[in-house]
Amino acid sequence: MNNLYCNSKKEGIRLSIISPIMCLNDELAAMTKKMLEDVRTEMIGRTDIELIVIDNNSTHGQEHMKQHADIYVKLPKNRGWGGGLNVGMKLASGEFLLCANNDVTITPGWANLLFERFESRKKIGTISIHSRAGFSGSFFAFRREVYE
Repeated sequence: MNNLYCNSKKEGIRLSIISPIMCLNDELAAMTKKMLEDVRTEMIGRTDIELIVIDNNSTHGQEHMKQHADIYVKLPKNRGWGGGLNVGMKLASGEFLLCANNDVTITPGWANLLFERFESRKKIGTISIHSRAGFSGSFFAFRREVYE
């Protein structure tokens, strides 16, 4: 990997948010900035969530990605969304892994809602919450044990 910036894996992380991003223009960079700010706002005062940004060789918006990420990886070439997720999952510390597009729109309270859903039934392996609950775009989570 190239240009890795990260805090070491943390203890007590319940949720790792992984967002593979490729920004090729100012419009995508602005959309990405908004998503990262919304995610980070939900994380205020929380120590159980980490944000992992995988930069798929973007030409725009890298400063915002670095500013908001707990872990930032700049890939030397675009590996695509799935390839970026794979890189992020290897770095993730969480018991739950959440995959997020940079065009997702979220509202306050999403993290507690996600945890409540997982805790409501131990057999739930993956969750995708739809826009009426405050989400749009690709924003889904699954238990680490499902991934492993």
